[in-house]
Amino acid sequence: MEVFVRNLPNEATERQVKQYFRPILAEININIFHCQKPRNKGFAKITVPDRQLGQHFLDIHGQLKPGHQGFKTVKHQLYHMSRPVNCSLSNTPPDEYVLKSLEREAAEKARATPHRKPKPSQSSTKQTQRIFRTSNIACGLIDYVGNDLAFTEHYQESRAGDLIFGRKFVLIQYSPSSPALPTKQIEIKYDSIESLTIGTSMNPFMTFSLAHAPRFFEKVPQSEVSLANSLRHLGLTGPRKQNDPNRRRTTAIDSSHQAIVASCLCYRFRVDPSNIRAILALKRLRGYPDVVSWDVSKTIKISFQAQMTQLDSALNASVYRKYTFELKFQLQKLVQNGYLPPYKVLQLMQVMKQTFLNADYSMLAAAVRKLCYQIPFAGAGTEASELSILALRNLLKDNYDTVLREKEYARDITQEYEHIAAIHKATVTPAGIYLYGPEPEIKNQVLRTYSAFISHFLQVTFADEDGEPMRFDRTSSLEEVYQQRFKKVLGGNITIAGRPYEFLGFSHSSLRSQTCWFMAPFVWKDELRYARAVIKDLGDFSAIRSPAKCAARIGQAFSQAFSSVQIPAEAFRPLPEIQRVDTKGICRTFSDGVGTCSKAILRRIWAAYAQSRTWKPTVCQIRYAGAKGMISLDDRLEGEVLCLRPSMIKFEATTTSIEICGAGFKPLPMYLNRQLIKILEDLGVPSEAFLELQAEAVQQLRFTTENSINASTYLQRNVIGKAARLSWLIKKLYYIGMFFNDDSFLRDTLELAILIQLRELKYRSRIFVERGITVYGELRIPEYSLAADHLSGILDETGYLDEGQIYCSLTNDKSSEILTGRVVITRSPALHPGDVQYVESVDVPLDSPLRSVHNCVVFSSKGNRDLPSQLSGGDLDGDLYNIIYDDTLMPTMRSDPADYSSAPPIDIGREVVRSDMTDFFVQFMENDQLGRLATLHQTLADQKERGVFDPSCLQLAEMCSTAVDFSKTGIPVDLTQIPRSSNIRPDFQAPGPRVLIQESITVEELEVHDEDEDDNEVMEEAQPARYYRSEKVLGQLYRAINEHDFFEEIQRHSRAVRKPQSFSLAEEVWKYVREKTALMQYTHYLPFARDVKEAYETNMIDSIRENSFHPTHFVSEVEVFAGALLGKDGAQSKRQREFSTSMKEKHDRDVAYTVQCILQGADDHAVTEEALERSIACLDVAVHESYPTTRFGRLESFTWVAAAVCLREVEKLGTDLKKRNSVREAPIGRIDEASFAMSNIPDHCDPTNHFLADISSAFYTCVPTPLALVSTTLGILSIVSWLFAQLPQVFKNYKLQSASGLSIYFLGEWLLGDLTNLLGALLTRQAAWQVVVAGYYVTVDVCLVAQYFWYSHYKPWREKKLSDMDLGYNDGGAGASTEALMAIAPPQDEDHSGDTSRKNGKNSDGEHESRTEPKSIGKSLFRNLNYSWSPKEKATPSSSYRSIRRPQGSASPGISPNTLLLISFIFAILANTSPVPMVVAQEPVFSLVEDPNPWETTGRVLSWMSTLLYLGSRLPQIYKNYRRRSTAGLSPILFIAAFFGNFFYSSSLLTNPLAWNDAPPYGLHGWVGAEGRDRMEWLSLAIPFFLGGAGVLVMDAIIGIQFLMFGEREDAPPVIVVQDQRGRGRWPTVSGWMRAEDHYYEETTLLAVRIGMGPLEDLIASVGITCCMGFGSKAFLPKTTT
Repeated sequence: MEVFVRNLPNEATERQVKQYFRPILAEININIFHCQKPRNKGFAKITVPDRQLGQHFLDIHGQLKPGHQGFKTVKHQLYHMSRPVNCSLSNTPPDEYVLKSLEREAAEKARATPHRKPKPSQSSTKQTQRIFRTSNIACGLIDYVGNDLAFTEHYQESRAGDLIFGRKFVLIQYSPSSPALPTKQIEIKYDSIESLTIGTSMNPFMTFSLAHAPRFFEKVPQSEVSLANSLRHLGLTGPRKQNDPNRRRTTAIDSSHQAIVASCLCYRFRVDPSNIRAILALKRLRGYPDVVSWDVSKTIKISFQAQMTQLDSALNASVYRKYTFELKFQLQKLVQNGYLPPYKVLQLMQVMKQTFLNADYSMLAAAVRKLCYQIPFAGAGTEASELSILALRNLLKDNYDTVLREKEYARDITQEYEHIAAIHKATVTPAGIYLYGPEPEIKNQVLRTYSAFISHFLQVTFADEDGEPMRFDRTSSLEEVYQQRFKKVLGGNITIAGRPYEFLGFSHSSLRSQTCWFMAPFVWKDELRYARAVIKDLGDFSAIRSPAKCAARIGQAFSQAFSSVQIPAEAFRPLPEIQRVDTKGICRTFSDGVGTCSKAILRRIWAAYAQSRTWKPTVCQIRYAGAKGMISLDDRLEGEVLCLRPSMIKFEATTTSIEICGAGFKPLPMYLNRQLIKILEDLGVPSEAFLELQAEAVQQLRFTTENSINASTYLQRNVIGKAARLSWLIKKLYYIGMFFNDDSFLRDTLELAILIQLRELKYRSRIFVERGITVYGELRIPEYSLAADHLSGILDETGYLDEGQIYCSLTNDKSSEILTGRVVITRSPALHPGDVQYVESVDVPLDSPLRSVHNCVVFSSKGNRDLPSQLSGGDLDGDLYNIIYDDTLMPTMRSDPADYSSAPPIDIGREVVRSDMTDFFVQFMENDQLGRLATLHQTLADQKERGVFDPSCLQLAEMCSTAVDFSKTGIPVDLTQIPRSSNIRPDFQAPGPRVLIQESITVEELEVHDEDEDDNEVMEEAQPARYYRSEKVLGQLYRAINEHDFFEEIQRHSRAVRKPQSFSLAEEVWKYVREKTALMQYTHYLPFARDVKEAYETNMIDSIRENSFHPTHFVSEVEVFAGALLGKDGAQSKRQREFSTSMKEKHDRDVAYTVQCILQGADDHAVTEEALERSIACLDVAVHESYPTTRFGRLESFTWVAAAVCLREVEKLGTDLKKRNSVREAPIGRIDEASFAMSNIPDHCDPTNHFLADISSAFYTCVPTPLALVSTTLGILSIVSWLFAQLPQVFKNYKLQSASGLSIYFLGEWLLGDLTNLLGALLTRQAAWQVVVAGYYVTVDVCLVAQYFWYSHYKPWREKKLSDMDLGYNDGGAGASTEALMAIAPPQDEDHSGDTSRKNGKNSDGEHESRTEPKSIGKSLFRNLNYSWSPKEKATPSSSYRSIRRPQGSASPGISPNTLLLISFIFAILANTSPVPMVVAQEPVFSLVEDPNPWETTGRVLSWMSTLLYLGSRLPQIYKNYRRRSTAGLSPILFIAAFFGNFFYSSSLLTNPLAWNDAPPYGLHGWVGAEGRDRMEWLSLAIPFFLGGAGVLVMDAIIGIQFLMFGEREDAPPVIVVQDQRGRGRWPTVSGWMRAEDHYYEETTLLAVRIGMGPLEDLIASVGITCCMGFGSKAFLPKTTT
């Protein structure tokens, strides 16, 4: 219920009222309540969660009757500040969300009670004093007198005040000497305190040593407030602003303090000696700084400004003229950032002059830079000797030696990458200017133009003292900081080492990060170059009258560009704008910010853009002359053409180079955020859709720690520890029987990465959408073609895409696809419900120009209004668009898009000058409220019933649109129009628990704040917000993740004991390495290894210091190694994300340098053969010589960097026996299918399930998808089928001891075809196995040719020679003898009377005749052979043998149908060289990238010829079988094998994933190689092979039918071999179809024995069979001979 309290003093604060009612309510058991007291009002509202207890309070202290008379009817009257307080039931119901927040607070306290420490009693709490009087303030530095601490006083003032210790900071407040003067306040945050000491009673000074300057305030004097109220009542001023602050931020205590406030970071306050014990007791309170009792009694009083003057003079003195600017920059930084006092830097310069006589000053500058992070804070924990000049000199000398050692191998990123420059930086805060860098930054147009003068450019950031951006503070005015401090810096100079830097400009993105560019003058082309001259050279801005617009146009030159491409001036051509007037009469520009270019221009970009070596983008974000926007490929443009539209050209400029700011290399992942989730929820998407997506993401994280394989995959996919090969290391440890989670450092690295991602889910709702992408947007007019120099007729263009349609072609490293169907499209930031639209994604014809672009979304040029402008006011000049094609996230309703009228930019009526732009920069910093508005929109959308459709939310969405355009229009948001809101927020905006990284990572329980521990009333601004339980989807998502329980669960898994260990994991690795390298001598490399370890750990400490936000609470080594900083109380802040990126880049460079040192050695780059010895030495030093450092403990990461290199070298050596198959597996839980991986899988292969991963690993080939498995299996079956197709013919030759059935033409053509196949496989870069198979074909052909020459030439010659000697057949000549040897007849009776009783080897009695004795062959037998045969002559013995009658007059055998068949076989063989599933394609992703290779063109022509001939190859055989009515002599196995070989082969092509999808590099889950494959190109290559394989299936089936119909005729005579003596040569031919009967074969063998042919010759003659049958591979296409 709500209680209304009246008659309170107007001056009473809300905190005072709350403190007054707390004990009163506690008496009736009301410990949780909410108090709301408007400022300068005499009433308040108190809300209690329990209505009965609230009524009980009113029964005691409330008025019993209404009205003024009720004051007299109170049972127990309350008085506040001597005034009676009246309490009654409020007329309005209590705020729903206030009640919810009270209920949530009560539940959290009840839940946390069992885990909390016993709370001190009220009496003990009251005894903890937190307010102490002070009578003196001094500012200076801590120094030493001898070995004693001394305070060097540079500012002092005697003034009484209070030191008030709050929950997060200590506030020092000084009361004014008169009411007309303001009250001074100093706010020192606890996290900025390096040390806090308290002296003795004789010297009762409290001394604060700080990491950065405190914050200073002035409370507005009461007289000033009274005067303002009087003027307001008289109507002379406007109404009082909501939450008008009652204090203002200042930059120092006073003007004298201003001179030293930046560098003097020690503050000393005199306190009452009686309070020393109470001050020491503060350290018992949680969150309060430790107070050390230390007497700093000595005081030194010298002038800081005088020392600074001496230092400035020295830096510009001639004695140091050899010092480079880089070195002087670092020396000035030592003083300006408060590392050393000025006098000590002067002493150090003197020592440097003597120590480094002939030094490399660039190396010396790097050494001084390292020194900045090595200097300890002066204080109780530091000895005087540590800060002596001798100690500093030694540190500097060691640093210099280290830098020199690193120089030889360390990569200079600015030399390696042309687009990177080392930039000096400065940060301007309310108190001072601090120097940093140089740091690597991407160049812009200005830096690229003046690349020889990089050090003359300074990047300046404006921030608060802690480095965070200046933020809106409802209790304090920042006007003095902005309008005086920052404006003065922007309008003046920043002087560094004598160089005066002045304001130059800023880009659009740097404006939002409150960063700009300054420059110092330099001599360029014989003239002194100032900032105004640099701006003038950029272009003509004189016509621009708006400071914001002018700054934005100049800012185009400061946009970061990855490369610059020079193009001819004549390449530019104007392109007309596409505009339409909508139904409201508003002219809509559909083509705002987008142009086109030819392929030739893109080739120039690809050549200059480093990333284009792998990816070939077709859309690029550019800056060209005075133009900005996107260009996309138009493949109809010939030559070098760049087409830009008027909306792209912002000002006139003369440069002709294209600055590349970004490109659509691949679609970016799509992540939901809280704004988008809320809009989708209100558009009808069910909560379950988001909860399921988040649960899946959480489950993925949970699986990560369950086994080493999942952990390795997670690290690889999130690019964690890539330079150190951490993913490989974890996997390698697993395969040698070790587990990474046995080591605390490796375990913490993985747990930290998981925790950061979990916090992104919980506190930002950053949920990955698998079926979603983020791409550039563009507009294309397919019908438009720039074919001439004039542009007529373009306004009549219609375009292919209709209104509400888009085209989106996606190509990434896994797949290639074109989105089709209904999709959701939006753009960030999305706040209006109409910022999310659903459209139809369609495909376009194959010949459409849109097919040439990918990784972007193409919008239609039709309709009433362009779609991009409906999505958060987007355009096409480089905006990123989110597309969701997940059916579960499809809205069920649609909202009209917002249509805000665009305000014209402010026109000042004159040319814009520098001061106008600096004033706008300050104005933007002061009024940039986009973040505040977005957070308030999120809160109200959750509280209002209509959600984002509520009028207050729609108003905030419009104000956010104004805030977004502020940088272009100069018109800020009117903050007075912000909807009213309370300090009650949904629970998903609450901060999270702290995470401690000490010996291990610990997530603490969420701290429950007790309001009775609130700060004193002067710290009213520190009141925490209240949070209620949100029942909307964002609240459900938030509560679905309990990071404390989740982290405990994954720690239980990762810390589960695998096996008893007597040694650490590092020692186990060391033992393994020594077992494998027992004979290796490495001890001579131990000194080298110690140097490498020292250099690595020095760089690690530098990274730790540079990225620590607190001087004593450093970031952990784990955070640096993992490349991510842990969020303080939830997700990472923007600053932490930026620091994480730069920290990761630096550490990766450091690790890469370390690895390079180990591999290449210290002296000789070429000495890589001893990399193993060096790595063993490094591992030895890492394991056995690791000692804790003074401030950072024991550093452990070098051990695993060295271990990864060493294990890799051991593996290269070949001593690793690959025990992967015998390694024990002890999984804790299931392996996530999405993360499953095996070490033996080829690189870039990503199988989609367990089974495919096992297949890929077992055979070391990539089979990533089920379709790929089907294609591969069919291909293997095809090879197996072809293996048996050829062997029958080889065996037949061997069985007959004759190759007469084969034509030498056939064999020659066959061999030629296979040689062509082999050459084709080599020239077209086919897979290695194809080359091997082609080589096998050639080998088989050689065997067959050998058979032919053996049986047809050498063997007859040998038989003739033997027969001449043994039988005396010499009268017939060679021909006769050959006939006698080859024309062998079946055995017959001596009587050739025509008796046929022996036709089948039987005698006249019907019994089988004995074959043990060879028959005598008479001479007349051979001379009386008749070579003619007809069926009618079947009874005559002389005509019982078939012969082949050749045409008369033929000099050589003619081309028979069989020869034609064999010619077609040659080309059919060529058809076997095809795009094979596993082949690593070498062509780029798209055919537009490279011109066709002439060899490839030749291959295509031959493949189509072979297809045509192959299709006709079976026709002669079918016809011959039909004529003969027989298939005698044909091997059924040959045609069966050929049929299935062709069937499996064509099916393999049909199921190849490339037949259905484009493939980028390593696309289709790794199915293709590094350069990808285009689907249409692959099909053009595969079609002839598919037709050649599938086309003959029908013909093979016909031959199969002929086998069934005709079979082999039983009356067919046996085979005889005759000698044709016509023509110049004699050609042995085979009569019949090789139907050699057993007795015939045996008789032939016996005859061979009789004529003297030995078994040795028989064996030699069979060598072809032996060779051919020894190979197991795919056989040729069917080969038959007649």
